[in-house]
Amino acid sequence: MHKKRQEKLEWKEKQKQEIVEKQEKVKKNFSQSQKKRRKANNDWNEWEDLQKEENLYKKLKKGKITLKEFNEQIYDDSDFDE
Repeated sequence: MHKKRQEKLEWKEKQKQEIVEKQEKVKKNFSQSQKKRRKANNDWNEWEDLQKEENLYKKLKKGKITLKEFNEQIYDDSDFDE
C-alpha cells in the first residue's frame, strides 16, 4: 500500500511539473508588441478602477451614499476582482 501511495504522489508531482512547463511555454510565445499592448491595457484598467473608487469616495464624503453602499460597490464589483 505504501508503494501505491508513493506512485500516486510521484504522478501528482509530474502533473504539476507539466502544468508549470506549459504555463512557462505560453508566456514565452508572446511577441514584444503583444506584451506591451497587454501591459498598456492592464495599466488602463487599473486607472479606470482607481477613478471609480475615487468617485465613490467623493459620493461617500458628500453623503450621497452610505459606508455600507460604498463597501458593497468596492468589494463586490466584478471590475475589482482582477
